[in-house]
Amino acid sequence: MRYRLILACVAICMPALAVAGHDQATDDLSVTKLESLGPLKSMRDYFAQTSELAFKTSFRETSDLASLGRSGSAKFYIRRPSSFRVELSSTQGDYVFISDGATFTIVRPKSGKFSRMSASDSIIGTMYLAVGLLGSQAKFLDFIWAVEFGELHSVTPHGEDTVNGKACDRFAIQRFDQSWDICLDRKPPPLPRKVVSRALASNDRSMQTNEFEWIEPANLAPGLFSFVPAPGAREVRPSELE
Repeated sequence: MRYRLILACVAICMPALAVAGHDQATDDLSVTKLESLGPLKSMRDYFAQTSELAFKTSFRETSDLASLGRSGSAKFYIRRPSSFRVELSSTQGDYVFISDGATFTIVRPKSGKFSRMSASDSIIGTMYLAVGLLGSQAKFLDFIWAVEFGELHSVTPHGEDTVNGKACDRFAIQRFDQSWDICLDRKPPPLPRKVVSRALASNDRSMQTNEFEWIEPANLAPGLFSFVPAPGAREVRPSELE
């Protein structure tokens, strides 16, 4: 069973975000601080200071290998420090992921199956409990993790772009054998509007694209992070969800 989680963006709400910067990627990549890169730093600061987030994302993955291509959409609801809900619909199935900070639940709405386990002490830690089910988002999760812990080695401004009518600042970012093109809204706050992820060492030339619609204010419902099994629902082991 695959355990790769789509909760890429959820990790954005983690507090610290240090980005490495360099004009051009080389074999001997150096690391600089995020403070010199205004929009990226502002993105980090905004998510660090925002207690509730809600957004929608559409995603698609292309590859030379037909079996790796997938697409779909997801809705994310996040309440710091440890609660989230993700409703995913994709060509590889529908899932709902719910964490109230104590229990992490994975639900298959159509089959009525669900699995529960103890949540980690952080949102990103809980996400990694299910890494695999939503593999098309894992590359963006890797990006957020890398930015969060300051492991990006090349950040190159690429001017302006427009995503769904939103004027954006565009950056090309690299960490070892992974790269991302990210478009940040030019209007504050500088929210991600589009992210294209690539594995530079991949033989299948796979590429993942995410586009985002942010819901402001989030206005999260009180019971959004609770799970009550529906009549007839069946609890199974994680390996039996597929």
